[in-house]
Order: sequence, then structure tokens, then C-alpha cells
Amino acid sequence: MAATAEPISLFFMEDETEDEEDEDPSEAEDPDLLSPQGGLQRRMGGNIDGPRTIVASLFLPYTVSSVPVPPAPAAQLERRRSVGAVEFKRQRKASESRGLRPDPTWWHVEPSGLGNIGLQNALNSMKGKINPIWVGSLGVSTDAWSSDTLAHVRDNMKNEKHCVPVYLTDEEVEGHYNQFCKQVLWKPFHYQLPDYPKGPAYEKKAWELYVAVNEKFAQAIVESYRPGDIVWINDYHLMLVPSILRKQLPNAIIAFFLHIPFPSSEIFRCFHVRKQILEGMLGADMIGFQTYPFMRHFLMTCTRLLRLESTPRGVQLDDRTVSVMPIPIGIDLAALNEKRRNPEVAEIIASLKERYAGMKVLLGRDKNDYVKGVRQKLLAFERFLQDYPEWVGKVVLLQVALSTTEANENECRVSDVVARVNSRYGSIEYHPVVYLQQDISFSHYLALWTIADACVITSLRDGMNLTSHEFVVCQEENHGPLIISEFAGTYGSFGSALRVNPWDIREVAEAMHDALVMSEEEKAWRWKELYTHVVGNTAQTFVESFTSELIKAHEEVARTVSTSIPPLPENLVLTEYAHSRKRVFLLDQDGTIMNFNKHSSSTLLSSRIPTEHVTALVQKLASDRRNMVYIMSGRCKSEMEDFNGIPNVGLCAENGCFLKYANRNTWETMLPDQDLSWRKQVQEIFEYYTDRTPGSYIEQKEIGMVWHYGHADMSFGSWQAAECQNHLEQALTKSFAIHVLSKKRSLEVMPRNVNKGTVIRRVLEHHQGRGPQSRRMKSVGSVTGRAARDRNISGGSTTSNGQGVENTEEYIAELEALEAEELAMLPTRERVDFIMCVGDDRADEYMFEYLRRLELHSNSKDRCRSDPSTPFEELRSMMFSPPTTSANPTAVISPGSVTDDPATPLTSPPEIPQDSPSSPGAIPMRGDHNAHFPASLPADFNLHMPATVPGATAQSQPSCSQQFIPSNPASTRSKRCIVTATVGKKGSAAKWFMPGPQEVLTLLEKFIALEKTHKRARNTVPEHGNLHQV
Repeated sequence: MAATAEPISLFFMEDETEDEEDEDPSEAEDPDLLSPQGGLQRRMGGNIDGPRTIVASLFLPYTVSSVPVPPAPAAQLERRRSVGAVEFKRQRKASESRGLRPDPTWWHVEPSGLGNIGLQNALNSMKGKINPIWVGSLGVSTDAWSSDTLAHVRDNMKNEKHCVPVYLTDEEVEGHYNQFCKQVLWKPFHYQLPDYPKGPAYEKKAWELYVAVNEKFAQAIVESYRPGDIVWINDYHLMLVPSILRKQLPNAIIAFFLHIPFPSSEIFRCFHVRKQILEGMLGADMIGFQTYPFMRHFLMTCTRLLRLESTPRGVQLDDRTVSVMPIPIGIDLAALNEKRRNPEVAEIIASLKERYAGMKVLLGRDKNDYVKGVRQKLLAFERFLQDYPEWVGKVVLLQVALSTTEANENECRVSDVVARVNSRYGSIEYHPVVYLQQDISFSHYLALWTIADACVITSLRDGMNLTSHEFVVCQEENHGPLIISEFAGTYGSFGSALRVNPWDIREVAEAMHDALVMSEEEKAWRWKELYTHVVGNTAQTFVESFTSELIKAHEEVARTVSTSIPPLPENLVLTEYAHSRKRVFLLDQDGTIMNFNKHSSSTLLSSRIPTEHVTALVQKLASDRRNMVYIMSGRCKSEMEDFNGIPNVGLCAENGCFLKYANRNTWETMLPDQDLSWRKQVQEIFEYYTDRTPGSYIEQKEIGMVWHYGHADMSFGSWQAAECQNHLEQALTKSFAIHVLSKKRSLEVMPRNVNKGTVIRRVLEHHQGRGPQSRRMKSVGSVTGRAARDRNISGGSTTSNGQGVENTEEYIAELEALEAEELAMLPTRERVDFIMCVGDDRADEYMFEYLRRLELHSNSKDRCRSDPSTPFEELRSMMFSPPTTSANPTAVISPGSVTDDPATPLTSPPEIPQDSPSSPGAIPMRGDHNAHFPASLPADFNLHMPATVPGATAQSQPSCSQQFIPSNPASTRSKRCIVTATVGKKGSAAKWFMPGPQEVLTLLEKFIALEKTHKRARNTVPEHGNLHQV
């Protein structure tokens, strides 16, 4: 059938190949990859039904053409060509004038010249190890295509190439790519402020189309997604896709990689949609960057613009942590060496050596746009010939200028410099600058890198320029030096290169001279260092590192943070409390059991909880000898006098800096040798922001320092707090062992090596007889024991001073009082089997994380000694079990069925399929749709409780072999229950949440009421039938 006009290309290579390496199309045209029969199986590495990697990029590796492919020589190596903007407009106008239909009646799939070639080569190098599914556009106009053609192309691309095409209209291409990506995003990302705003209508329309294209890509990914897939989104064209996907696939493994530089916060803040872009990227589990400076800029931007807490490892959101990672892309070393061995390359090398015999060759290959620094390179070469005239006639600069998106003024300026240099220093036989304003074949490209004496890269701002990697590999024999700009992405990795500032033309000229006169020994060791880095950072390493780090980041989020933390099941907690023998309560003060302090705003005072009420509840709770209560406060020691002196109540001040054990009168510092020299500099920074933030003030603690801005304007105060936090982290955290805690309406600076988690460890050791205090006290003999022995030996009653007493009963009462006082000071060796920890802010996350690890450690020891069929294990099974489809509605209980009604019994453990995520030992992943509350509880989480439940019948109870706590009241528990809850529904390492401080106090009242109910049997396990009456 006759061929119609070729579909028109709408896209043009400008910035998509920021980390591009040249590619031989013959590799992409492998019959195994293109054949309908074997292409899919071979390209997907054989196992097409296993876990897959969905790779989203603006362009697919393939496109559709209606022009037959002319036969090409088998050995010829040609580079993919792209269509420029001027040529595109010409073709489109000509096709319309001829009246040709854009809907092809005959078409075929061919490799595309668009897209990120470096990324495509990196994934191709991993054939057989990963299963990529490409999601992207075809790069041709499809507006006039019929629905049948669109469907046929989609099916063909999906079945034969494992690609999912996203059809974009011409309007969407113009607004998304030509206007927003190229004009609004690309220039500022390369530190060029664009000539915009161009009017509200222009900005609004371009942004709307950018959002629309991102939504199309997200929808295409959702339609192709299946649980367990990895979604890898690439580059600045699709920065909103991660957040859109997160809303539709909350449990998916999502990664985003930015292949171009990320600008500093001072540049990024110029975007009118800056928050939307950042929030879009933060929908991913992990965000990858080419270099550490790009990653650092992103973290600083999130801190300053979104007021989020960031660390070198990631950004802390309300519901999870987004990991960040600098992972530089590399080249496929084996594939490049194979192409170098092509006979055509050897022939061209011989020809070039003959052509430039007796001359030194400086080589450059760049796009002729503003950021590649071609003009700066030519000016530096002109200065080199001026400063070192002895090289005139002996050196040539061969500059290959690749085609760009559109004609620009830079081309004219570069051409003027070339003409001036050649006219001033050249002759008929000698041209100092050979300026090739065209694409060259890949074989010529490799030959030029091989014969060059030095490579000159003067990028003004660049991502990972893989041209430098290819030059190093091709210089295996010559060991030519590499001159590279300090603004290129590879600058930090290539320490043995000659690194220059491209804006300093004198420095670049001197580097050219140094490269030409360098000794062979120095060239050899410099090349060896460069080659070692290239070999250690290949394309395969990039893909493997990125995917492995993504899995780790996702699993870390799954273990510690949940997007939907369930409410605290009070009925189960009360049951566990009733059957415990030794308990420790760890209660945060402000925001947990109290909702106001002297730093609170006046709006909270009307509904504040009286301090007297809180103190009375704590005192009643601690009146049970089995309970130890610790107030884990961030306040100073002097502000905790309300709880001082209450029996069985311990105090922790300044977020772990000071500790007073229960039934003790002295405070202990957790930092006896702490260096506080940092306080002066912190105070200076706090004073700077206090002067500029009306309503803010500084609180001086004994060790820590706090900057409060709760009385300042909310918007301005939050912005100043972000600036202050960034200032502290940049100026002091690298020099001093301190960290900054971003709390509600305040910033606190405190030592890095102390927190509430370390205090918990000391408390548990103390009350279980393993701490330093208990060891010292155990060395002192019992007074009553010695007195009793003296009395038995003498046959009469004696006092401690040896004097006899006539009233034996008074003497015994005296000894018992003395013994009781001593026992109150001496911790018992009985294990704490019930721990409840409640907090509300970032300082309390240290407690939750420590207790999570303690629970995992304890359960690992006890797992083989008993069966974990307990009510809390039932709760975990219910959270991770799929909805029931059996006739028995009680086989699997949904989380919504867990109520706080004590009369609602939990009977036998639910049935769990062996292959379900709820099976013992399985770790539920976000990709599992059946995990109702993924990662809110650890996979081997066991809060062990008595096997019998209040209100359950005898027939519903487990067998004797399954019961964990025997019915014998004198039996002891071998496992502990750990309950962690955060106040407010938010992301946390805690397992549950409680709505507010009032609910926390209500639960404490229930504990107290439960003790009163069973006062007649305080030292035994309560009767199960009485628990539902509480």
C-alpha cells in the first residue's frame, strides 16, 4: 500500500539528553529486540511475569514512521538525529499545503532519536536482570489519527516493544514542552532567569497544560501498574507525577530521578508554582540526583520554602520520610569498547592522524546553547594563542557543535569568535579553529576522542556530562588530559582532571597550555585515576544502586511510618494492663497530658486542662506499687515542681538532658562532660532572627536553647523559622555535635548525643536491676537481714547498737519500716512487662524508635519459646489480612470492627492464608493492596496478652498449649507488652495514635478505675469476667 506522509515530529533534542551518551542505533535495531516474536521475551529478560520496573520518561525509545526504512550498511555506525524547531515548522507547513493526511495507513516502529539516550543505554545494559516497561510519548503529531490507528499503535507498542504510548495533543506539546518545560523550567534550573512572566494568560495556560500532561502520564502508569512493580519517573518534564501517583497508589514503590541540575533555593524561589513542584516531587519514596550539591540544594529548598525538616538522608513529611540520594549515571563500558573495535573506527583514526600529523588537537563536543559554554571556550583558546604564540601553527581546536532546538543569538556570537581567531592566527594552510556545526557519525565521534590530545569542557551549568566518561575510555593509549568546568556534574568526581572556571578565560588558557606540555608520567597517573572512577560508576552500577536504594528506602518507610496509623485499641490495652505485673508509663508533658504552658498562645487558655487535675491523675496512677510513671518533658527542671516528690514518679527534663529516677531526690545529668561552647553562637543567631521577627523570643535552658515564635505572625514566623533552621544547620551542625529540633511554633537546639530514647534505656535498666545505681546498692547488705541474724544467734531481741529491747513487737515494726524504706530505694530484678509511651512531637520520636527496636529484639528471643496467639497478635493479623470472602464473616475481622467497647470479645485468631502478607514472617509491602495498615506494625510484632478474653466462652478459648499466660495467678509473664502512641493522626514511628491530650487523660482514668475494681486482688491476675465492667 502506498505510504502517506511521515508523522510530524513535535519534539526536539535540547535538554532531554543532559546526561546523554552517543549511541549506535544498530544496537537498538537488534533483530531480537525488534522482532514481534522474540522481542518482548528477550527485552524483558525472559521472566515477563515477575516484578517489573515501569520507567516513565517524556519520550519512548521507539517512535512510529510511515516512511519505509532504507537499507543501511551492516557495519555503519550512525547517530540518531533529532528534528529542530525550524525544520519541524517547515515540514508541517509543507504537508498542510499538499493536503496530505497525517493518519498513516501504513506504518512501522523504529528507534527514536529523542529522549534521554544515557538512561536508555543504562537500562539496556541490564537486560535479563530487570523488566522495564517504558511509558512515554511517541514524539510525533497524532491529533488527526483515527481511533483505530491509535489503538493499533498502542497494541503493537505494548505487545512487541513493551512500551505504553501516551498520546499528547499538539496544544499539550506546545504548552507543556515548548512553553513550560523549555522556557519556565529548563532555564532557571541551569541558572538562567527567563524573560518571563510573559503575562498571566501565558503562565496560567502553560501551567495548566503541564499539569494535564503529568496527569496523563500518571493515568497511563496506573493502568499498567500491578502490585510489586517499581515505578521510576524521570526528569523535570514529569515532576508532578509522583504526587499524583501517590494519591492513586498509596502503597506503590515510586522513585523520581532528576537528570539535570537542581538550582539553589535563591533561584528556585523565583518560580510562581514552586510549592506545587516541590510537593509533586515529594510524592516519591526516593528522589535521586546526579551529584551531592544538587541534592543539597533540594534539601535546602524544601526547608526554606516548605518549612519541612530535612536531614542529609531525606525530607520529613507529616506521614512519611522521603529519602534523597546522589547517584551519578555512567556509561555502558562493555558496549562502548565493542563499538571502538569496529573496523570503520580504525580507518577513520588513521585518516585523522594523517590529516593532523605534527599538530596537537584540542577537542570539544557540545550543543551550541547558552549553558554549554562554547563561546567561553573559544575566547579562552584565543587568549591561549595570544599568551603562548609559540603554539600558533602547532595546535588546532576542533569544536563539534550539535544541533539545538532553535536558532539563537549564541550561534552568531560563536561564529564571530571563530572568524576572528581564524583570520588573526590562521592562514590558507592552517585554521586554528575547526568549527563543525553539524552532527557527526558515531564512528567519527569515537575516532576523534581517540586521536585528541586533550578534551575541553567549559559548561556554564551542566548535569552529568557523559562525554567526559567516553573521552577517558577512548584515551586508553594516549592518556590525554581532561579539562573540565567546575560547573559540570562530573567536576566533583574527576579529581584528577584539570578543573577550571569557564568564566575565567585566562585560567582556561593556562589549563590548555598545561595539558599540552604535561609529562607522560603525569598524564598516565591522571588518566588512571579518571579511568578508575569511570569503571566504578558504570551504567549498570547506576541502575543497580538506584533500584536497591529505592527498595531500602521503601522498606524503611514501611517499617517505621504509616500513611494511616490506626487509633489505639483501648480495650486491648486495658486487658494487657490488667494482666501485667510491672509497668512503666512514659508520658510526654506539653501536648500529651497538658495542653498549655507559659509559651502557649492565648487561644488555648480557654480550653486548657488544669495542672491540678493532671497532677492528681498521675499521683493516683503511681499509687499502685506495680506502676512507675515518668514525665518525659522538654521543660526545665524548675518547671516540673508540680510532679516533684510524688512516689513512684520519675522526671526527665530538657528532652533527655536531665533525669530524676522515681523515688529519688537528686537530678542526674546525661551529659557530664558536655561542651557547651556552641551556646554563644546559637544565641547570636537566635538574636538575629528575634530582632527581625516581632513576637518571638529566646528561652535559655540549662543546656538547650529554644527560639519561640508562637506569638508572631503565623506565616511570617514560620518562614523565619525555616530560614533560622537552615542557618543553624549550615553554620553550626558541622562544627558542633548539636542538632535542631523543629517543634510546633519553636526551634530547639540541643546536643546530638542525648534524647529521650537514651533516657528510656537508663530507666528500664534501673528498674530491672541492671543499671549502675542498682549495682551500687546491691553491694550494701540488708540491715534487717543482719539484725535478724543477730537476734537468732543471741536468742533475744537486740537493736542495731547492741542494746536489748523488751518489746519485741516494737522492734519488729522498726525493722519492717526500715526495710520498706530500703526496698523503695532498691530496684527489683523483676522484668518490666508493660510499657506505655505517649508523645506528640519530633522529640518523642526517639522514644518510639527505641521502643520499636526493643520490641523487635525482645520478640526475636521469645519467638521460639511460645505461640504468639494473643489478642494483640489477632489485631496485627486483622490489620494485614485481606477482606473476607468466606461464608464465615468472623474468619477475618476488618480494622473497623475493633472498637473500644470492653464487652466486644476477640475470640480465636483469624484465618490467615499461607501466601498472604499476613503470614508469619512476611513483611507487608506498600505494593500490596491487601495490607490495610502497611508498616504501622513491624512484621514480627507481638504484643503478647493472655489467651483468654473477657466475655469469651469456654469453647472459644484456645487450647492449653496455645495459652500464653496460665490461669495460675502466681505465674509470671515471659514477654512484655510495648504500647506506643502519638497524639494526633500523623506520620510517626508510633504504632497507634490518640486524638488529643484529653483522650490520653481519659485512658489514664480507665487504668486507675481498673485498679480500683480489682483492689481486692492487687498482686494476682484479675478475673477475666470483670474487665468488661470497667
